[in-house]
Amino acid sequence: MKVKTLHTPNPPLIVIGMHRSGTSLLSQALQQNSIFMGVRQNSHQEALFFMRINEEFMNLAHAHWDNPAPMTYLLENDDAVKEITAVTQEKLHMWETVTTYWGYQNALALYRQSNPLIRWGWKDPRNSFTLPIWLNLFPNAWVIHMVRNGIDVANSLCVREQRRKMQPDYLLSFRCMTLEGAFSLWVEYESMCRRNSMLIAPERYLQVKFEDLITHPQKTLDQIFSFMRISSPNRKHINDFVKQINHQRAFAFKNDERLRIFYETHLRHPLMKLYGYD
Repeated sequence: MKVKTLHTPNPPLIVIGMHRSGTSLLSQALQQNSIFMGVRQNSHQEALFFMRINEEFMNLAHAHWDNPAPMTYLLENDDAVKEITAVTQEKLHMWETVTTYWGYQNALALYRQSNPLIRWGWKDPRNSFTLPIWLNLFPNAWVIHMVRNGIDVANSLCVREQRRKMQPDYLLSFRCMTLEGAFSLWVEYESMCRRNSMLIAPERYLQVKFEDLITHPQKTLDQIFSFMRISSPNRKHINDFVKQINHQRAFAFKNDERLRIFYETHLRHPLMKLYGYD
């Protein structure tokens, strides 16, 4: 069912970055300061509507979140990208958009243009690969790129997959059951983020380190809200956010000898050096 066009004068905020890099933590902070990130979300604060579309993109390319490389071949096919962009444009005006992303109350306000200043967006690590398609639809989008040390990301993925391997209904990522495999996935995501950052005007792209958000939350959030042109963020919400942060999550690998050894063998990787993790 097609619905009347929604009036969304503000371009969206699109959060990119590798899985387990702090995108959920960022999304939480954004939502506490009046940036709408979807009425229906999964446990990782990913808007179900946009997450499902990203999954459709990857399925078309025979890619998956832990095997995203085939997505690059789809993006190199101009005809495919053009067709996918047109189909997605139609989906943005379907009833599912209202029910799954906006919700009835927000949609009604947008129809009536009674809330023209609404700020909105979504986070999904898959955006790291599908961003060129979204930029076709929203060329003036804001993009925040969350970055985290590749060693901590690899370990977090391994721990999660080991914990889930006893769940019969969960499709394991065998790649991410080893540190080496998970680290190589971090490299793929970050390489694609770097590549896609070239498609964005510098004033609409912001790179945020997870470690900065953890160790200097107020300063980092002020930088984010300044980037988003939010002049009066909710200080109470920021203070509440700061209180719940676990500062030990920054460079957690240093507390584990096995991870320190793994770090020593990977600290000279070009991306580790580029992000200052060497």
